[in-house]
Amino acid sequence: MNRVYFFISIFFISSLISCNNRYKDETNAFQSYLLENFNEKIPSDSHEYVLLSQFYCAGCVQRILIDISNKLKNSHNDSITVITYDLKKVPQNLKKKVTVLLDKNARYEHIFSIANVAIVKTNNGQVMDVKIINLDDIEWQDKN
Repeated sequence: MNRVYFFISIFFISSLISCNNRYKDETNAFQSYLLENFNEKIPSDSHEYVLLSQFYCAGCVQRILIDISNKLKNSHNDSITVITYDLKKVPQNLKKKVTVLLDKNARYEHIFSIANVAIVKTNNGQVMDVKIINLDDIEWQDKN
């Protein structure tokens, strides 16, 4: 009878763990991507990556990036990184406020299905959420 309880406990615990690792595959792939391309890893502190898609609505993306920049205070914010395939797509005032990484091949698009702009939220070295954003979804109110 103890074996039955043991296996039920193992099943229950593994079910809980799998629920907590919703983005396990994306975490592993993104961690490898950051290491291979930028010699970086997903930080243990809360962090947000802004990914720019190669195929996008130019006006929409520019408005989103300008809005993100306007909502951030003037000093550099270490908890936000923009990853782009073209540095010209990132407004100069945003470049001064966040870290910007260049990936000319946009390899991040092989990990995440994105359109226009996506935010990848991480914490404790794991991807916690992936969100395609539009102007109404920008969450950085007076961050920094």
